[in-house]
Formats: sequence, structure tokens, C-alpha cells
Amino acid sequence: MKLSRIKIEKLFGQFDYDIKLNQEEGITILTGPNGYGKTTILNIIWSLFTSGSFLHCSGGTVILSDGNVDRELKFPGNSNEIKNKVPVYLIKDQRIRKTVMEEKYNSIVHEKVERTKNVIGMLSQELKNYIAEIRAREDEKAKALNASYAKRLFKYNKVIPKDEFEKRYEGLTEKYQLLQKYKIYQNDLEKAEYEGENQRAFSIYLEDWEIKIAIYDELLAKIKLFLSIMDNKGMTNKSFTVNAAQGFCFTSSDGKPLDLSNLSSGEQHETILLYEMLFNAPPDSLVLIDEPETSMHIAWQIEFLNDIEKIAKLSKLSFIIATHAPDLINDKMDLCVDLFENTRRNGND
Repeated sequence: MKLSRIKIEKLFGQFDYDIKLNQEEGITILTGPNGYGKTTILNIIWSLFTSGSFLHCSGGTVILSDGNVDRELKFPGNSNEIKNKVPVYLIKDQRIRKTVMEEKYNSIVHEKVERTKNVIGMLSQELKNYIAEIRAREDEKAKALNASYAKRLFKYNKVIPKDEFEKRYEGLTEKYQLLQKYKIYQNDLEKAEYEGENQRAFSIYLEDWEIKIAIYDELLAKIKLFLSIMDNKGMTNKSFTVNAAQGFCFTSSDGKPLDLSNLSSGEQHETILLYEMLFNAPPDSLVLIDEPETSMHIAWQIEFLNDIEKIAKLSKLSFIIATHAPDLINDKMDLCVDLFENTRRNGND
């Protein structure tokens, strides 16, 4: 089931909202003046579907859809039924910029900066561990296939036609080269002439390798998109890479590794945000993002929704984004729900 609509009654004791989510695009943008509850609405949605609880409103209704049938559940009356009905993933606002008021609390600001620096390092290690886990799964599969290879060879009667073998081997080689590029594999993929008795042995060999490398398909797709989006950011005098030994890392224009904590706040936030969406948000979940424009320069804001669309397609995610930034919205006004206009339509003049 997916969330298709949410009605919220008396937010902060005064605002009634009826928010329809954009089902076709899978992206809904909440806009509106300060004080209208953009962040609070994200927190209400997250709390409802994770714990069945909510704050700052008297109640409301969620409408869930499976594409054919809609189901309407009121809260608080059906709060326990709402819990866990939709997988949600909340990415909170991660502001680390100092405001005039925050200068009075420099130790708090410093702590937030250090926390963000720690986060990016932890996520790099997390990716390294994730790759290692997939390698371990592939190792187990390889051991099982190797152990049964001789027995299967004796019983194997079919032979893959040579033109089909060459086509499938070429596709396998492309994936293998990516695994080498990301330092998951070190050796080259072996190949002999596909003739005579070799055909039977290499038919099994090809099928076994396809089974083993298929374990990496999702990882490879996510890494490729991660690198593609980061490469398009045009970061000054540095490049971004992913490999099994380090997770993700940055290098300077002269090839020297850069400490992740020395990146600008914008570079850190962009990396963290993309990683969260690609690797941590569960498939088919509703991702809630609060003010992603934090520390993004205008060029990155303009590209953000294009990046989101690619991620949504790959990981089958849908998004609700709360933002103040007109450059982030760009030409996607059709995806916006203006809370000021919405509350006026619902009788809050």
C-alpha cells in the first residue's frame, strides 16, 4: 500500500490540510510560509507509520492505495492500524551553518559540524561494509557452485550456441570490468576458445559466473548512479570514487586522497543526502526530506529533482520534500502543494 492522500485537522490548533500526493511522478513538494508546518507534517507522517503516534494536530485521515483500491483510515481512531502500513524513511534537515543567534551558542554549532563530519566518515565505512557483505554472499554461492561443478559437468547435456555464448559473455565482461574498477575483483575473467569439448565446460562456466555476478546487480546500479550524480556536481579540484577498500572517497586534482571531514559543508551534505537515498532508504518506501537545499548552491538545487527522479526510478521510491527554495522547485510547480493556498481552500481564511 502507498500513501495517496493525508488530511490533517487543526495543525497547531488552526490549520486544516488536505494533501494529495503526486502518484504518477512519485514526488510531492510541500511549500509555504514559515509557520505553516512543512517540517511538522513530515514528522506527523513519519510518526504515524512508524509508531502510530502524532503531535501538534487533533487528528486526521490517511488514504492508502494499492493502485486499484483505496483504504481510508482515521487517526487517532485507527492509529494502530496505520502503524507500519507504509514503509517510511525520514531524512531530517541537517543544517550546520551558523546564524547570528547560533553564534551565541558556538559550542552547540561546533558539535553539529563535528557530528556531520563524523556522519560522512561513518557512511563511507558503511558502504565498505555493505560491499564486503555482498562479497561474502557471492563467496558462499561460489563455493557451492565449485563444489558441485564436476558432478554437474558430467550430467550437463546442453551446449549454448556460440553466438549466444559470445553475447552473454560480453555482457558478463562489462559487469566484471565494473567490479574490477570498484576493486571488488582483482583478476581478469578467463576465456578460452569456445570450440569442441570446451563448449560444454564453458557453458556451465558462463552460467555459474552469471549467477555469481547477478548478486552484485543492485549494488552496481546504485554505485553507477551515485558516481554519475556526484560527477555532475562539478566539485572544485576534486573527484569522487567508490571502491571496496575505502567505501567512497574523494581525491584532489593531483591524485592525493582528501580527508572527508575537510570537504565543504555543501559537499558533505550532498554526499550524505545522496547516500541516504540510494543505500539506506528501503525499496518501495516513502522518503521524507526536510529542506534538502541546505548548503546547496543554486546549480545543485536546480538539478536536485532530476537526481531524485533517477533515484526514484532505480529504487522504486516515492518522495515528499519540504522546501523554501524556488530554484529547487525550478519548473516543477505541478508537483507542489502550497500550504498557504491549501489551508485557505479548507476554510482557514
